[in-house]
Amino acid sequence: MLLIALLESVLGTGFGLDQAPGFDRTGAYLSLTTGPSGLTFNYADGGAGRDVEPAVYWFAARHRRGEWLVGEERLLSRELEGDGPRGRFFPLLLLWRRDAGTPDFSRLPLHWSSEGSVPVALHRSSWTNPDAVFAAIKAGSPSGPHGHMDIGSFVLDAGGVRWAADLGAESYHRIESRGMNFWSMAQDSERWRVFRQGSLSHNTLVIDGTLQKASGSGTIVRFSGASEFPHTVVDMTGVYAGQAGAVHRGLALLPDGGVLVRDRLTGLRPGAEVRWGMVTPASPGLAGGDVLQLRQGTASLSLRILQPGAMKWTLLDTATPRNEWDSPNPGTVMCAFTALAPADGTLDLAVMLAPGIRRPDDVAPALLKPPSEWRAVR
Repeated sequence: MLLIALLESVLGTGFGLDQAPGFDRTGAYLSLTTGPSGLTFNYADGGAGRDVEPAVYWFAARHRRGEWLVGEERLLSRELEGDGPRGRFFPLLLLWRRDAGTPDFSRLPLHWSSEGSVPVALHRSSWTNPDAVFAAIKAGSPSGPHGHMDIGSFVLDAGGVRWAADLGAESYHRIESRGMNFWSMAQDSERWRVFRQGSLSHNTLVIDGTLQKASGSGTIVRFSGASEFPHTVVDMTGVYAGQAGAVHRGLALLPDGGVLVRDRLTGLRPGAEVRWGMVTPASPGLAGGDVLQLRQGTASLSLRILQPGAMKWTLLDTATPRNEWDSPNPGTVMCAFTALAPADGTLDLAVMLAPGIRRPDDVAPALLKPPSEWRAVR
């Protein structure tokens, strides 16, 4: 993008470089992946926070997409009112902060899925309500660039705050200074011994305490942006090879603002332990029942285990470092429960996450179908 801007300003042409497939849609990405909390849908080594991005201004002015700049303007105001801009490209904002037209949020999809080697999908209830619900889920492979064992992991915003969070990356220097090999993606790599990189720290499933398969991958097999039932289904079988015959996770945004996370696992060893987990920066209420209340300031979220029956929430410590090379994660905890596979090896899990302090309602039986049977409308 910098090269195109330079060529056009000096020679009057970018020689067609801006015609690369998908280039004209690049400016929308940060808007799509930033939740109402102001935090991004971070995965792999990405962090949830970010600074204002001058490049988005260049794209927005070029394509007359004022809606791409609403979030950037909020970030800009915050930085100017605080310690000032930090990004090394910030001076380019003096050149690129031009009229991009009136924001038109009808041009931004509420529901979106990507393609490529790192598929992600996003669902949100509104672009204009600051308390909107935003849920996003990741597929792909742990062995991807800067990858984590985070296949099937999700984030959730509601009430202006983040409830389901990703801890982000461990400090490269912290690990490399110990002589650990941080960049091998092999299954036995020291990379996966780092808490933040492995599957134990992510909002996904853990079978018998075993890590996801580094060479495996997950794919988005169903996606719907239909208003009556927006949802995504990820086939995670590839990252649980040798642990289960098939694993599918569905994530759906319901009309009342609730988010349903529905898993089906088949081909499990009878008695296998399957842990469902979600890291949160919120303050949890008392665990021990099938409903758990979370609070952040005046906002609240309720979690209810719908399947299997007789499950109880437990709280797992994510704040304290697991190993001497791990960083602390202050202010976080994992909401979890563990279910045992029955004799036939098929296990169904379902969790409802609902804004507010209430017992989430029962859901229609059709919604509790296996995710692979959810109807896809693209």
